[in-house]
Amino acid sequence: MYGYHDVYFNRQHPGFRNSVWIELIGFDNTLPDYGVGDFLAKTGFVPDMVSFHLTSICFVLRHAGMASAYRLPAYACSYSGHAGNDDRHRQDWTNLQMAALIRELHRRGVQVYISMFDFDSVPGLPGVRQYLEEHPELGVVTCYGNRPQLIHVLNHFADGTPFEEVYIRQLQAVIRDYGLDGIQIADGVSSPRLSLQDMDYSTETTGRFFAEYGITPPADTGDVHDTAEFIFRHHRREWISYFRKHWSSFMAHVISGIREAGAEAAFNSAWTKGPVEALYRYGADYKAYEDAGADSFIVEDVAADLFFLSNGDNGFPMDHRRRQFIHYEFASNMMQLRAHLPRLKLTPLCMIRDTLEQWDVLHHMPTAMQRAVAVNLNNYYIDGTGRFLPATNGPHYCLGDGLKAADWDLLRMMWDNAYTEHVEDVRGVTVVWSDRKMEKELDALIDSRLWYNGKWTAELLSRGAAVHKITRIENLDAVSGPILVINPALFAPEELDAIRAYRGGEILYLGLWEDGKIRFSLLPALCLDTAPLQDVTDPYGAIWTNTLTFQPVDDSFVDAVAARINSLAGLPVITGDYGACHVNEVITGARTSRLFIDNEEYWYATPTITANRRIRSLRYVTKPDCYPVNRPDACSFSIRVPGFGMDIVEVEYED
Repeated sequence: MYGYHDVYFNRQHPGFRNSVWIELIGFDNTLPDYGVGDFLAKTGFVPDMVSFHLTSICFVLRHAGMASAYRLPAYACSYSGHAGNDDRHRQDWTNLQMAALIRELHRRGVQVYISMFDFDSVPGLPGVRQYLEEHPELGVVTCYGNRPQLIHVLNHFADGTPFEEVYIRQLQAVIRDYGLDGIQIADGVSSPRLSLQDMDYSTETTGRFFAEYGITPPADTGDVHDTAEFIFRHHRREWISYFRKHWSSFMAHVISGIREAGAEAAFNSAWTKGPVEALYRYGADYKAYEDAGADSFIVEDVAADLFFLSNGDNGFPMDHRRRQFIHYEFASNMMQLRAHLPRLKLTPLCMIRDTLEQWDVLHHMPTAMQRAVAVNLNNYYIDGTGRFLPATNGPHYCLGDGLKAADWDLLRMMWDNAYTEHVEDVRGVTVVWSDRKMEKELDALIDSRLWYNGKWTAELLSRGAAVHKITRIENLDAVSGPILVINPALFAPEELDAIRAYRGGEILYLGLWEDGKIRFSLLPALCLDTAPLQDVTDPYGAIWTNTLTFQPVDDSFVDAVAARINSLAGLPVITGDYGACHVNEVITGARTSRLFIDNEEYWYATPTITANRRIRSLRYVTKPDCYPVNRPDACSFSIRVPGFGMDIVEVEYED
């Protein structure tokens, strides 16, 4: 890897935060400073925040104060208690040692959060049982009647006490006793771990649901699976609404409790899903969390690793096209999230490696890491003042233990390469976001599996369309250039009036029109009938690694839309790549741009890039200085792009 140093890192860029998700095994309780000095010497920057990966919510539930020292469970000392990393074997930590580590990090200017999953993990301590052995009523029940070792945070204890009361009380004690700056509310706590198609079908949950919505299940409903089938096939909308309401209430109480204890609240996304699918699949309402006072949003952007995990890891046989599409799906999700949650800091996971889960992007697929970083820093949200803000507010490195100084050099370089300090424009169209339309798109997804804003954006991105910027409908007065209005039939009348009043450029309409047809305004001769799908259940339990089932839209139609958008945008033309490459042009001055050229195949691509202007000079940011520059003519150049990677080229034009 080649490129810049200290362009993004070790500079104070407003609005950004750099954080590291790390296990206690990343530090050393045998050293006076607990290994903090060595850790910071390797990172080459001082993180704004580290979040201790403590595995299990039971760390909070079993907290016993600070009056005396006691051993922490094995799962808190390393992820699920795994044996070691490149630096050391797992050490036994005590509560007082962890508190001293936090004080040392504070002394170095680093905030400290903790995170935990919904796991009921094995504590590995003499005489300490798993929590669900004592409180089986709190366990998740799947649609098949299975009981995984997961705590369902909406349930009640056997005596009727809501789980959240105990959890919040204990969480506040943990914050105060350890002097924490914040809590990272993570998987299974910030949202359900399993999809609503798969969980929770415990007697408590289904009984409360039936009572709340006045539903009487059929008399012949025999077992848990029958109940789940009845709910999801006949009362799906109510089931989603139930979880949305109650999980939002739970999160509001948790966030309030964290803030009462003097700490900040960050939450993980519902896996890597955008606003619509987070609601449909999990009942997770991110906007409700923002409104409840959350400070930041840790988006589980796993685009750099999910595509090369095994079929066993992903839970189903993932074909090559699905693996390619992941990158664009997650890029689109980040854009939709940025527009939906403008007040929150979005710090997506920057995937490094995970010893327990046995994946390693840094050593096995570093090109994909550069690609993911460059995309999130160069897809933009246009705010109400017309500023171009990257979709990301900085990395949340995952995971940060056991790395060498050279590893951190590479990790910093990827962000230094990708960061664009001065953005005048991004070539292409601006997607229009509406919170009100999002609710209509959720209804349409439930009713007919209609393509929604994020789905259309992802499909266009996968075809190289210039759709790298998004804005809220309220910000249209600050936007210039063509805008893309997706599913115009679902906008409120007053919103359509605002769109029609736009004078900054051409208005493009795509998707569902009032006549019930699928159209694109620049290609009036093309028109598709909708093909609604009802009562769809998704394969493999609607697992998050797989795409939902959508009503079909002809590929040739989407191809034509992407080509027409690029023609309108004046995007540089790619040839000689056999369909492997796409380009995004970020305009940095009257005669300067940065080109981001990605390769969606696993082999080298050798595209020729032809601009519509004469090129004076080029700098290949991600190549060595001696890399030969091939210039077929005054407007073009060729480059060799690594598999699943991205090259960055800085261009100066003659005029």
